[in-house]
Amino acid sequence: MRILKKIGSVLLVLVFVALFLAPAGIIWRISKAEQQQYLPAADEVLEDLAYGEIRQVMRMDIPETITVSGSVVSTATDFIELDGYWDPFLLRMTVESGQTVCAGDVIGYYNGEPVLADKTGVVKAVNIGEDSYVWLQSLDSLALRLEVSDQTVLTALQQENATLTDSDGTTYHVLEIEPTRTESGNAVVLLSCEGKALVYGQHYSELTLQTGRVFQQALVVEKSCVYTPTGSDKKYVREVDEFGKYLQEVEVTTGYSNGEYICVSSIEEGAFCDSGYKAVVESQGTP
Repeated sequence: MRILKKIGSVLLVLVFVALFLAPAGIIWRISKAEQQQYLPAADEVLEDLAYGEIRQVMRMDIPETITVSGSVVSTATDFIELDGYWDPFLLRMTVESGQTVCAGDVIGYYNGEPVLADKTGVVKAVNIGEDSYVWLQSLDSLALRLEVSDQTVLTALQQENATLTDSDGTTYHVLEIEPTRTESGNAVVLLSCEGKALVYGQHYSELTLQTGRVFQQALVVEKSCVYTPTGSDKKYVREVDEFGKYLQEVEVTTGYSNGEYICVSSIEEGAFCDSGYKAVVESQGTP
């Protein structure tokens, strides 16, 4: 019995000690938790990543192309002579400038009788008098008339025996580069066409032509990767690793561009570039 009483006394003491220490322990843990809130947060690791798709610098053959705009014009003139109708006061013409006439069409009346065209073309002018005639622009001699302002395009057209082809395989040749320029300073170039019939007055907007020249195994990158910082005339690419992590800004020298790719130097083949940074620079200025 005495042993049991001693054990009971010890347990009772332990219970009292536990009840005394428990609040202190709880207070300590709460205090510790509060202290953790005031500890400085661990520094976040910020990685500068690509803004767009990752594109690689590579070597490839680049055919030279030019983009031009123009309209089909006539390069020759013809005349419907009206000498047989001796009294100009009896001659009444029904055609006017810009109208297309075909041989056999009624173009007027003489003393009430129809006057027929003996040639086909587009009316340029009608002259009634001592020397009466209808001046025509021939539809048998047509050419594509270009007005060129870009010196690079003009240089390509000035190549001797230049043969140009479009995406359909139609071939064009330079007929003439007029010696004088337009009032706006553009050079006028006439192109003949093989492989399809030109239509008088038809307009060609942004016609892309291959010049036959090829830049073989040129070092190129997508044009969207090359940018010019605000206030600078230098060209750069934003080099990243294969995962898009920023490495460095590289100044490059650029050459010919076909609209999609541009020839570059001063950067290694196989380098990865950010294709989205150009848009950021152009829309917001250099960050």
